[in-house]
Amino acid sequence: MVLSTTTSFLSDVRLTKRRRFVSVFLILFISVIGALKCTDIFNGERHGWKFSSTRTTTVAVDFSGHQFNSSQYVGDLVVEQRDVVIPVLGVTVINHEDLLVKMLRSVDHKVETLVIFHNGDSDEETNRKMRHTIESIQLKQINLGHDNIKHVITFYRLNNLGFSAGVNQIILSTPHARFWLIVNNDVEFHPGILQEVAQTMASNKAKSDNICLWGLVGDRASRYSSFVLTPRAVRTIGIFDENFWPAYSEDCDYTARLVRADCPIKFEPDSERMASHVTSASWKKASSKSDLRKRVKQNGKGHNNYDYLIEKWGMNICKLCTPKPPYMDRSKGFVRPFDNLNAELSSWSVDMKRRHTRKGPQECVVCDSS
Repeated sequence: MVLSTTTSFLSDVRLTKRRRFVSVFLILFISVIGALKCTDIFNGERHGWKFSSTRTTTVAVDFSGHQFNSSQYVGDLVVEQRDVVIPVLGVTVINHEDLLVKMLRSVDHKVETLVIFHNGDSDEETNRKMRHTIESIQLKQINLGHDNIKHVITFYRLNNLGFSAGVNQIILSTPHARFWLIVNNDVEFHPGILQEVAQTMASNKAKSDNICLWGLVGDRASRYSSFVLTPRAVRTIGIFDENFWPAYSEDCDYTARLVRADCPIKFEPDSERMASHVTSASWKKASSKSDLRKRVKQNGKGHNNYDYLIEKWGMNICKLCTPKPPYMDRSKGFVRPFDNLNAELSSWSVDMKRRHTRKGPQECVVCDSS
């Protein structure tokens, strides 16, 4: 009886030790798994990312309050890109409301915010037609054939403040955008291009921290009829110089500043792949009553703003533009604006005396960038 009891006791002790061993093993195993999971959560989910158990995982990245999923490889991650959007599509317009509608109808991808900057013309009938069209777009009274635009912001200027001012207003009205896609109303995007732009800018290789400007449409050595501008460019060299009024040569100036700051640029080698473009439609097809059209087309000292460009850079640097990287010969012209080695590339102020002689408005979106 004693032997039987002792044997039973020893069996219970062995069983208890075995259970303790199994319990400790399970606790350790669960702890390790939990720690790994917590590491995933710490590294990813606090940024809005959700990880799967595989190395090429699905990621939901939160940009501006939206969950974007992707299917393209981004480093070691796979992101589902169906819902990656264009954060801001900005357009400056003067005339040709028909071209504006045509451009907007070519928008075949989701856009978070459309910003329209209406630069007034001296011909009030032209202004009236454009205002009516923009209001109709806002009220969705014009059928664009899609519902890809979520928000619309419009700015009306009785006086024409110029192309640079329009771009600056677009930037300042949406300061937290991941990037701005600027486009002229005489551009019509080809199918799938906007999705390509959105997906490319969502990837690690070309996201806003890795590029300053991506020229899509325009002259082969200056793709500024439609271009992607990133916060890195604005942080590095600032906004557009509003001395280039009402238009022309602001693109050469901005490229010169980017090149001198080593801020990465990319110009599309084949602009026609991206969109159809009616070159300089605002001026070529403007009303004959437009004083602005006459001013732009007139020859002389201020033609294409070359006078100010030469004063700022020591020569007509538009002649230095090339269709291949670095897109401008930086060995010629001033190293810094106005040959002042202490001058910041982002610094400029509108010369109101020059503006007055050109019969321009004594106002601007930004009159002094310093």
